[in-house]
Amino acid sequence: MAVIWTLGFFIVWRVGRLHVSATYVVAFVAFGLLRSAITGTPWPATLAPITGPMYQLFIFFMVTDPKVAVSTRRGRIVVVILVAFVEMLLRLAEVIYAPFYALFLVGPAALVWELMSLQPAIRANPQRASN
Repeated sequence: MAVIWTLGFFIVWRVGRLHVSATYVVAFVAFGLLRSAITGTPWPATLAPITGPMYQLFIFFMVTDPKVAVSTRRGRIVVVILVAFVEMLLRLAEVIYAPFYALFLVGPAALVWELMSLQPAIRANPQRASN
């Protein structure tokens, strides 16, 4: 576990995406505590998934993937909080593989939202779009 956390931290720091992974961890913990309060499950049990190696790979490499990341830093932070929120909802519904479904639902939707919001700016300034 320490190897994945160390390598993951170093890699996302080097590529400038540490804010994404860190925000996701904070949001996961916050929503995990909320989920614990809602369901009455002990909070260590709701936070336990984050300690698994597969989940750590998700944190460091899947939520930071450019294919699901919007272009702005603030946008990436909002998207990753939304992924954690949707994951919480899916976990409340006892959906297996909740983090992957949450990323699948939120990531592409955020990219479409970004593309739709950029369209008026591109039409107004076509020279900017070609740069």
